[in-house]
Amino acid sequence: ARNPIRIGLIGFLRYEHSIRALINFVQNAGGEFVLVCYGDGPLIDIIRANIGPHVFYGGSFSSPKDLKRIYEDIDVNYIVYDPASRNVQLAMPNKFYESLFYRVPIIAAKGTVLAKKVLELGVGLDVPLNDSLVYAARLTQLTHHSLMEYRRKCDGVDPQLFLDDSQNTVRRILLFSPQKI
Repeated sequence: ARNPIRIGLIGFLRYEHSIRALINFVQNAGGEFVLVCYGDGPLIDIIRANIGPHVFYGGSFSSPKDLKRIYEDIDVNYIVYDPASRNVQLAMPNKFYESLFYRVPIIAAKGTVLAKKVLELGVGLDVPLNDSLVYAARLTQLTHHSLMEYRRKCDGVDPQLFLDDSQNTVRRILLFSPQKI
């Protein structure tokens, strides 16, 4: 592939299953995809051990100073955290807002509020971490054309979305909470 799709993994590296799934995918994708990682964390050695033709490591970074450069270096942002975690199921990570701000589509973990929002806005796709065949099939659907379409939808996102809305956050927690808070 002349121009592989650059999947970004940015930030604190801590979800092993998610990181290994992505490395495995890009290494088996025949050069159609590459992983571009920026960050640090307990799993940095997994990234370092796999640096090669399909895995690039850009080092740790300073936020927000380096964000523009980093987001310009990727085609899609991999925000796939462990969906078994209650916090991951409910939280809207800063990377969601950063991605939209820099017009970068998103890959999210199926079964999370983040994935629901990404699909609702049409700014990316979701992947299941518990099914490697469906995971690979979903990522293989990404093309430069589909990413251009997702990017166009990023442009249409209402800037109000970037404002803190604690009332909706509390409502969402109550809605998803098995016990009343």
